Amino acid sequence: MRWDNKLARQAQRWSDSMRRDCQIRHSTGNRFAESLYIGRNGWNARAFDAVRCWGDEEHLYDRGVDFHECGHFAFMVRPNFTRIGCARAECFNGGVFITCNYYKDEQHQPATPPTYS
Repeated sequence: MRWDNKLARQAQRWSDSMRRDCQIRHSTGNRFAESLYIGRNGWNARAFDAVRCWGDEEHLYDRGVDFHECGHFAFMVRPNFTRIGCARAECFNGGVFITCNYYKDEQHQPATPPTYS
């Protein structure tokens, strides 16, 4: 996976838009996957905190089922997600939004997802 400035700019725009009303919500109509994280009550969350939280979904990851419960983790480990861009914005009430966007490379489709145990 490599860094993508265009995805990061889009993530920044979305994080900035959420800070207006301090409500976390997914964007719509995009051609990329998205992970959201919020640090509340004045907690100065960092990208590290978001990635650690998403990584904690690993125990829910099962390559044979829907990724609804572990989608954040799946985005980070599946090889067909090849680019990432993240951003952070502080909410007016003290919370912090972190958005990461992932580009899915349709040309790089493994026969089966990797197994993690």
